[in-house]
Amino acid sequence: MNMKQLKSHIKTLMAIATCMVVTSCGWVEFETSGNGHLDGYWHMTSVDSLDSGVTRDMHEERVFWSVQGSLLIVYSPDFTNTPQRIVCQFTRENKQLTIIEPHIFDRAGGDPLVEDIEQLRPFGINKLDERFKITTLTSNHLTIETEALRLNFRKM
Repeated sequence: MNMKQLKSHIKTLMAIATCMVVTSCGWVEFETSGNGHLDGYWHMTSVDSLDSGVTRDMHEERVFWSVQGSLLIVYSPDFTNTPQRIVCQFTRENKQLTIIEPHIFDRAGGDPLVEDIEQLRPFGINKLDERFKITTLTSNHLTIETEALRLNFRKM
């Protein structure tokens, strides 16, 4: 190994050591939400009616839920009669996911609060403050349900 290569290796090791010291001493904090596998971009793949036993295949439809921190954004670029994007707060305790304060994503209009439940129904939400039971949550699959519906998602 020549002197130039040795200097290059030493610089690399020093950079790695510096990064390790900075992170181990707490000088840099990485923000985590505590949501685990729930965080991410989810594609709705099916909706099961628990009352009638009918399943609607949603694989070809573009209905998405995006979770990050305490925000849930429900979105579909295909909706024309309802808002395409709604932003909600949510809480998660044990195996309960509670959606609260849904707002229509409209920055110019002040992100108005959703008052008509019909704007949420295409996303599988049937109450303004909806509670879902989380029945399955893995790194690539999410199943949540209410008394009436079971929503199945796959992570994108």
